[in-house]
Amino acid sequence: MITSKNKNTVNVMVRAGMLGIMLISQSLGDILQTDRGDIFSGTTQSFHDEVLEFATPLSPNPFKVRTSSVYKIDFTTKKQESTTHGEVLTLINGDRLPCNVLSMDENKLQISTTYAGEISLKRESIRSLRFGLMKGELLFTGGQDPQQWTAQSGTWSLNEEAHYVGKGSLAQKLSLPDKARFQFHLSWEKAPNFAFRFYAADSAARQKQSTYELIINSEGMVINRYPDSRHQATPIANLSSQEIKALEQPNQSVHIDLHVGKSDGLILLYVNSEFMGKWQDPYGPAGGNHIIFDNRSDKPANAVVGQISVSSITGEIGDKFFDPDLVAKDTDILADNQGQVFSGRLLTIQPIDSAKRLVTISHELTDQPEPIPDHNVSTLLFGSHAGKKDSPHSKYLLTLSEGGKLQVNEPSMSAEAMVVEHPILGSIRLLRNHVQSITNKGKQPPTK
Repeated sequence: MITSKNKNTVNVMVRAGMLGIMLISQSLGDILQTDRGDIFSGTTQSFHDEVLEFATPLSPNPFKVRTSSVYKIDFTTKKQESTTHGEVLTLINGDRLPCNVLSMDENKLQISTTYAGEISLKRESIRSLRFGLMKGELLFTGGQDPQQWTAQSGTWSLNEEAHYVGKGSLAQKLSLPDKARFQFHLSWEKAPNFAFRFYAADSAARQKQSTYELIINSEGMVINRYPDSRHQATPIANLSSQEIKALEQPNQSVHIDLHVGKSDGLILLYVNSEFMGKWQDPYGPAGGNHIIFDNRSDKPANAVVGQISVSSITGEIGDKFFDPDLVAKDTDILADNQGQVFSGRLLTIQPIDSAKRLVTISHELTDQPEPIPDHNVSTLLFGSHAGKKDSPHSKYLLTLSEGGKLQVNEPSMSAEAMVVEHPILGSIRLLRNHVQSITNKGKQPPTK
């Protein structure tokens, strides 16, 4: 409860809100949005006992705001090193946790995470487990002075989150391997009009050249292939904004994750950790070594680019089978990387050494349980066994910088960590620099 001595601070905030929505630069830190439509930039200092303390240049002392009036907080998260998570766990309530699977027996699954340490959970809490997240050597990360890029046009600057804000293009020449992974985070203020070129022959952002090009705007996403400097682009993939909801709204963001096998001509796209599709290049391999980020809007805030990383990929591109329509019913299901599906009972996941595991399933085609190496596994689906129950309602939606999401209650935050109550996992302590945002699910986005 807010005491009387804090009312003046709150009144200052209310009067500021009555003057209209503040124009905030993302470079100033965390972004706090209230249910009134007020927007403040600063630093979230604590979140305890239904009171949020938020430091802002508007006041020499932190605001003390009732959490009941908070719609959303976007946190200042420093870029993490290349993730070591090899799996994605989906719970029965739809929550998603990037993780590494340690082991599983008849009753429990044990996982490790960079953001919350080791977690043990009951099997009946699990909907699915996806294997085969790409790993490899980190080749390049963003966050350096724009002047140090191979080429640039327009004016660019770095904000406090090491995200690039500007108009025009940034190009970097790299020694790109045959199989590479390109990741970046894109946010915008009103509407995106943005292009990312990869395996480009040179640093030209808009001229025809041999390159792949991902276009992002309010209509959706398109992946084009320019064969050379003479011919028009050929669309490889076309995703509408209905398939990617964030593109329809202002003040939104997406995390792009491209997996490319140049010689095989394969491109896989993940958006916000969701698999969007796999496509074949109609031409031969693109031979260039440039990546290019191009803001084609006339407003710098419509293309804020961060969390840039380029890494090599070990293993085969697209060798992991994935069928989003595959549904487990009364039995468990194992889908291998060739698309074969086995139904039965998932028994164990056992480590062989630090890098290998065996997944054992009992099914009607064999007399004995069959162990399958994890590198041959695409997806595990856990059947609707007796004992599974719907999860209770959660007030907040929390997103992680690794792409995970959790529905939680009773968040309590300090400078180092956030502790939340999860309806399935219980009390969890999350490292704060991995928390990307928290949103009150019961409130609608404030109208302007």
